Amino acid sequence: MHARNLLQVMGDEEAVFKGDIHRLEAIPGISRRLIGEIRNAEVLRKAEKELQFVEKNKLRLLFVGSSGYPERLANCVDAPIVLYAKGDVDFNREKIISIVGTRNATDYGVSSCRKFVSELAGRFPDMMIISGLAYGIDICAHRAALESGLSTVAVLGHGLDRIYPYIHRHTAVEMIENGAL
Repeated sequence: MHARNLLQVMGDEEAVFKGDIHRLEAIPGISRRLIGEIRNAEVLRKAEKELQFVEKNKLRLLFVGSSGYPERLANCVDAPIVLYAKGDVDFNREKIISIVGTRNATDYGVSSCRKFVSELAGRFPDMMIISGLAYGIDICAHRAALESGLSTVAVLGHGLDRIYPYIHRHTAVEMIENGAL
């Protein structure tokens, strides 16, 4: 909750790190110790390094409250303050469905997933699929979406500095061109 309070009062992330320290001190729940940690030179160095990574890899930073941040997610009290995205997709489109399932999908499960996505594409060609990038139903949903011409987005449980599982890297590259990670 500190991060949300900081952004609400200060206006943006740069003001948190470089803005008026008296405004920071006036925020309820923000101690001088926390301000010292935020303004620590090492923290700023790490933030600069992270921004260099973002620029080098052509990532988008979507901050809660910004226009590109998913509105449905922003309504959750524990929504992440920032999302990293690779690819150009509208996270606020009207038709979005999340498909989740087992990593140990049966042939029947894979067949059902493929059929479901194909039928969705036939009825709602502007639908976007969201899933993880794990084995099983996650990767099946993405591949079926790509085959059906739908946008598809993978939510990763790690940073965008690597693709895991590595075997899904080719699908991930195709997803970036037709959706996002």
